[in-house]
Amino acid sequence: MLIRTLLAASVLTTLTAAEDGKTLYKTYCAACHAADGKGANNGAFPPLAKSLWIQGKPDRAIQVVLHGLTGEVEVLGKSYNLQMPPQGAMLNDTQIASILTYVRSSWGNQESAVTPAQVTSARKNSTKQKGMWTAKNLLELHPLPPTASPIRNLIRSTYVGKWKKLPDFSKLESVSVEEEHKGILNLHDIAAKDNFGVVWEGDLEVPADGTYKFILDSDDGSALYLDGKKIMALNSTGPLYSRTQAVEITLKKGTIPIRVEYFEASQKQDIFLVWSGPSIPGKQWLSVRPNTKRKSTPVIDISPKGEKSTIYNNFIHHTTPRAISIGHSNGTNYTFSTKTCAMSILWSGKFINAAQHWTSRGVGRTAPYGKNITPLGNTGFITKDTTQFRGYKLDPLRRPTFQYTIGETTVTDAIMPGESPHTLRRTITITGDQTLPFQAATSRQAKQTNSSTYTLGGKWQLNTGNTTAQLTKNALILKLTPGTHTLNYSLLP
Repeated sequence: MLIRTLLAASVLTTLTAAEDGKTLYKTYCAACHAADGKGANNGAFPPLAKSLWIQGKPDRAIQVVLHGLTGEVEVLGKSYNLQMPPQGAMLNDTQIASILTYVRSSWGNQESAVTPAQVTSARKNSTKQKGMWTAKNLLELHPLPPTASPIRNLIRSTYVGKWKKLPDFSKLESVSVEEEHKGILNLHDIAAKDNFGVVWEGDLEVPADGTYKFILDSDDGSALYLDGKKIMALNSTGPLYSRTQAVEITLKKGTIPIRVEYFEASQKQDIFLVWSGPSIPGKQWLSVRPNTKRKSTPVIDISPKGEKSTIYNNFIHHTTPRAISIGHSNGTNYTFSTKTCAMSILWSGKFINAAQHWTSRGVGRTAPYGKNITPLGNTGFITKDTTQFRGYKLDPLRRPTFQYTIGETTVTDAIMPGESPHTLRRTITITGDQTLPFQAATSRQAKQTNSSTYTLGGKWQLNTGNTTAQLTKNALILKLTPGTHTLNYSLLP
C-alpha cells in the first residue's frame, strides 16, 4: 500500500510539473519552437518534438536553456543556424525544470521528469561557461543518444579494381566479407584509398505504409536497390554533392531487401544515403556521415559602412514575405513589414549576411546576422479600416520614412537611428481626425518599468514619452491622436 501511494505521489508530482511547465513554455518558448513543438513558421525554428536533443539524460537540454546555443546545429536531419538565447538569468531552477519536464513528456517525447536539483547541479557545474554553447562543444560533453539503424543483418563485401562506372559485381570475387554490426554504410574503416568497390546487402525495416524519400550521393559512383529493383544510380566518377539524386517510392510496412553498390576511383571516398517518410522523425542517416562537408556559403556582410544606412529587400525570418530590413550606422537594425505596416524585428550589431540570396540564387529566409534578435510579433495599428502601404522616401543618408493610409487617415513612420549606439527614434505622424489604437507589443513581450517605459522581450526598452499607453491583458496599446508621436527604442545594458 505504501509503495502504491508513493508511486501515485510521484506520478502526480510529474504531471503537476508538466502542467506548470506548459504555461511557462507558452510564455518563454512557444514563439520560436511553436505550441506543438514542431518549430514556428512551419519549421523555420528547430523542433523539440521527438528531437534527440531532448532525449536521454537532461543535462544537454538544461545547458542549452541556461547558456543558450549558437551556430549551426542539426535537428531531425535539418540544419539550422540561429541563436537560442540563454535563459539562465531569467528563469530559476524550478521554472527550467518545469519547462523541460513538459517538453520531455509532450508531442511524442517520453523522457523522465527534470528536477530543480538537477538544474541546480548543472548550473553549478557550468559556472565557467562564458557565452553561448556551440553544438560541437556541448555535444563533446553531452553526446546525443544513438539512434538504431533500420537496416538489419547488413553485410559488406569489398572488391578491388579500376573502374570509371559501376561494374557488374555479380561477376567479380570479393576480397573480404564483413558484418556491419551497427547497420550503417561505412567507408571510413576501409584501408584502401583508391580503386576499390563495395556492396552492402541487408534487410530494411519499413515502419509504416506510405511514401518514402531516399537521397543518394557519393564520391565516386553508387547505386541503390530495394527489393531487387534499382531505384537510382550515380554511374560515373565525380565529387560528392555534384550529382545528388532523390527518389520517392511507395513502400509497405515490413522488411525488404536493400542493396547498395559503390566504387571509388581516386582521391576522396564518401557515400551519402538518407531516407525520410512515415514514422521517421526528420531525415535518418543510413550511412556514416561523409568526411567531405558541403561547400559552405560565403559570408557577405552588408552592414552599413559609414553614415549611410543599408536597405535589404528579401525574405527574412520572423516576419512576412513582404518586408524591408534596414541597418543603421549606430548598430541598430530593424525589419518593417509592408504587408502589416509594422516594425516586426529589432536587433543589434551586424546587419545581414546576404550570401544566401546573393550566391547561386539561394532561396528561403535569411536570419538577422547580429545579436539581441527580438521578433516583435503582432504590432501596428488596430483598426477595421484597410491599411495600405504607400511606399517610402529616402533621406540623403538612405534612411527611409514609410508612408501608409488607414481609411482616410495618412500616416508617416520614420524609424531613425538615435544619438547613441543601439537606439532608435521613431516618429509617427497622423494626418486626419482619427485617434487610432496602436499595438506596440504583446503583453507577453512587454513589461512595464515605470509610467512611460517598458522592456520588450527582455532585451530592448521602449519609452513612450507623452503618448498615452496602457498595458492590457493581451497587449501594450498606445493611443495615437492626430499629430506627431515619438517613441524611443534602446538596447538594455
